[in-house]
Amino acid sequence: MRRAIAAAALLAAACAPREAQKAPAPRPAAAKPAAAPNLLAMNLGAAVVSRTAEAVLEASALRTIDTDPHTMWVSPPGDPQQTLVFSLPARARLEQIGLRSGAKNELLATGIRFDLSADGQKFTPAATLTPVAGGEQQLARIPPTEAAFVRVNVLGGRGGYVQIGSVDAVGSLLEPVNAVSIGGCFSVNGFPASFTQRGAEVLGQIDEGARTTLVEGGTDGRFYRFAWIRGAEYGLAAVSITPDGSHVGGIVWHEEAIQETQFYAPDWLGDRVPCGTTPAPVESVFRWYVGRLRHFPLFGLRFDESGKLHRGDSAATLNRVTALLSANPTVPVRFVSHELLHSTPQENQRIAQARLDSLREALQNSGVKLAHVTFVAVGADKPRRDATTDLTRAMYSNIDLELAVAR
Repeated sequence: MRRAIAAAALLAAACAPREAQKAPAPRPAAAKPAAAPNLLAMNLGAAVVSRTAEAVLEASALRTIDTDPHTMWVSPPGDPQQTLVFSLPARARLEQIGLRSGAKNELLATGIRFDLSADGQKFTPAATLTPVAGGEQQLARIPPTEAAFVRVNVLGGRGGYVQIGSVDAVGSLLEPVNAVSIGGCFSVNGFPASFTQRGAEVLGQIDEGARTTLVEGGTDGRFYRFAWIRGAEYGLAAVSITPDGSHVGGIVWHEEAIQETQFYAPDWLGDRVPCGTTPAPVESVFRWYVGRLRHFPLFGLRFDESGKLHRGDSAATLNRVTALLSANPTVPVRFVSHELLHSTPQENQRIAQARLDSLREALQNSGVKLAHVTFVAVGADKPRRDATTDLTRAMYSNIDLELAVAR
């Protein structure tokens, strides 16, 4: 019991709200910025292949690739020597490898060794770092190395626990990212789960004994975004899948994707398993959101980099939207387009408008009447939530359907 209490207390400290944490120390003047992006990011398609353990599921290996330096992977109590394996979004050439550690000396590893692999089987040591306190990013330059997997070996700890805030693999992708289908069956946190994929759209469920979590959403080509319901509970989830389709992992939020402890649910970590009797997909999350919350994030719509809709991949979601519009011809409906990932307000606005124009064209071509429909491109202006990380900005870079009156 004491070990569980200690783990819970440590997790609370690791995932405390920003204002309760000490700000990271300024970067020394002599330090050089990273030459290329960190590729170990869920929103880019990075995923967890395996991990030996964590203190609790709210502090799993996923917290090192969620682009939030305030969340942490935490080792089990008294057992800091652990191994974490990640897949990159695609084959890449890496130039630097490193991490952000915990903020306190007693939560630091005595050493961390990074190994790289092209095939996930044969790993070669690339660098060893001694973590320092304060949460500062530490990067080791390595000879340019082609890799698809990164293994992190925690060599020991200074106290009862070890924390890692992020694992960073800096370099450039050598091939396009293409998230494989999540369709099929998995064991997620030890519970049976199944997903049905129709183009970009995904319906699924996780059967957790006496309760079932239903999910609906889709992929942007890199990772999956879901809305979920479980009884009266609801929220959002970001899920990435390894390039071979064998392993999935998800960051889960209650209600909204907000980087505060009270909004987090236990992470999802799962492995693909053979399907037995697969439940038929249940189309209820969309209806629940529209009926109760009067909006729904259209994660099943997929757009290219210019904002053009992939109509084939988006057909399942488009059909559900047109059916809703046709069945409610007098209810005012808005489509609100958000984009938060580009470097300037003008570019965010341009992409948001392009997506909206492409959606409007697709709806017009379907023959649905749009007299009661308005289209609003807001870009990064007036986001639904204050998204402060690349992952949450990616979650909210989408088109929301909003109803003035629930039907």
